[in-house]
Amino acid sequence: MPSSKLRIPYDSPLFIIFAVVTAVWYSNSAGFHTFPRLTHHGEDALGSYIGQEHPHLRRTFTTGRCLVLRSRDVLLDPPTPMISQELEIQILGWTRTPFAISGGGHALNPGFSSTTGIHVSMSGFDTLEWHKDENTIDIGAGLRWDHVFDYLNPEGYTVVGGRVRGVGVAGFILGGGLSFKTNQLGLTIDTLKSCEVVLPNGTFVRASHDENPDLFFGLKGGFNNFGIVTKFTLGVYPQTDIWGGTVILAEKDIGGAHDAVVKFADTVTDPKATLNIIYEYAEGELNAIVILFYDAPSPPPGLFDELLSIPNGKVTAASMSFATLLSAGQPRNTPRRIQDVAPVQKYTPKLLDSIANETKHWGSFLEKNHSGHFFDYVVEVFLPTYYSHGTESAWPPSRDPASVHYPVNIAFAWYEKAHDQAVWDALKASVAKLRADAEAEGQRIENAELYPNLVIEGTPLERMYGKNLPRLRALRDVYDPERVMDLTGGWRF
Repeated sequence: MPSSKLRIPYDSPLFIIFAVVTAVWYSNSAGFHTFPRLTHHGEDALGSYIGQEHPHLRRTFTTGRCLVLRSRDVLLDPPTPMISQELEIQILGWTRTPFAISGGGHALNPGFSSTTGIHVSMSGFDTLEWHKDENTIDIGAGLRWDHVFDYLNPEGYTVVGGRVRGVGVAGFILGGGLSFKTNQLGLTIDTLKSCEVVLPNGTFVRASHDENPDLFFGLKGGFNNFGIVTKFTLGVYPQTDIWGGTVILAEKDIGGAHDAVVKFADTVTDPKATLNIIYEYAEGELNAIVILFYDAPSPPPGLFDELLSIPNGKVTAASMSFATLLSAGQPRNTPRRIQDVAPVQKYTPKLLDSIANETKHWGSFLEKNHSGHFFDYVVEVFLPTYYSHGTESAWPPSRDPASVHYPVNIAFAWYEKAHDQAVWDALKASVAKLRADAEAEGQRIENAELYPNLVIEGTPLERMYGKNLPRLRALRDVYDPERVMDLTGGWRF
């Protein structure tokens, strides 16, 4: 263990070499099997918990930049100078030590941002630099969207980013990025101008449309398969106040909303308007929240009238700042949570009824029998053109409007480790049921290209990356022939 009397500057490459070599020694030490592993609530390997500032870690010591766990797990919090990351990834590759990369927190799948080896935190990469003459902003990979919006919004500008506070920028961007502005500007990767990346061989490069364009293609939706991204440059756009509203419905009134929701999805073409529905089961009750958004201080007359007049709905609607809207969507934390996605081509009243029924069925069953906490089914309504704003990228493999589908995001939260398998099985069964219901209506979703930021661990890569998968694997052979990135978690090509 490093001596507390040893003093090495934290921003020195020597410190990182020392820390990584020490970490590798610890992670490979046979004697360390007797110590507890990296834990969350004292039970199992860390997931990435959105909005959670500090995970629960036991038996740790820290030397400022490096937090080492008394187990086979090590957390490195590297200083910003790029040479440190270059040395870090080289040492990990040489020693074939399992590692994880953690940004601000986004993925929910176990092992995607955690490891029984070395845990690399990107929190020191906190660059936030606005280039007003270029309408771009540099964003460090360790930041969350809160930092970006709080920096830009008071000046009347924004980026295409997350929809709630507490979400890390890195995983969100590298997985695609769905936003309140997606109908207008596309996915977050469609507004990505460039990245700075440490490749698996330790080389630092930039990737953009003009510089290493093949790598840039792979990073847009391809996560960290090709190296560690340390900085993103995104487009910056004007932002006025927005209009936001919610309609909260009790179980008995939910069915009365479905015709209005379907009519909105089928007829509204204004790209500034978006709509989501959250069906939620918690504490023995089913409710639905219709979330309305218009990207201006007020919507055109009549645009949301049918939704605002749903019988018995509890309506809240007002003009507000974009930051205020984000604060209203503060994420909840729970010891255990997973999510998956059911794709649909079209929303119908019958399909929305089925989604509501699934929410109640599994929420009630799991709450009573398997330490269930809350259960959300989120209906996403976008324009059919929402893929059309960008150039080719790892994901989506096709941007043809004819192949577009919409994700129903399903999230289950519970408390006890003993109930993991039961909850996972329930989630998979519910996704299968909703897919079957959509197919029974004639919807062709068998080859739907699933949004990788939402799908559950174990989903075949072909169901996300489709025809792009051979190209991405060839790209991996170029940038990571030694398979260094296979030592970390996530979707591995």
